[in-house]
Amino acid sequence: MTAGIPDYAEKLHISTSKLNRICKSLLNDSPKAIAHQRLITETKRRLIYTTQTIVEIALHLGFKDSAYFCRFFKLATNTTPTLFKQQSNIN
Repeated sequence: MTAGIPDYAEKLHISTSKLNRICKSLLNDSPKAIAHQRLITETKRRLIYTTQTIVEIALHLGFKDSAYFCRFFKLATNTTPTLFKQQSNIN
């Protein structure tokens, strides 16, 4: 993944701790969790609505290693990107 939480804080011209406090108070979650959820949502969208391969999706979302991308997705969703795509196409 390309951008980290310190990068986001810097772009917003605030400290990392302030970004953490804001996210916790407004969204009840950490910036990292919010960013990860956004990646999962975008991954699902691409798996369902595009013909991109898993490797292409991983690279587009900033993952240098598609195997790590698959582990990241499975940890968050309890399924693999391939299985998610197959199940989404059946319905």
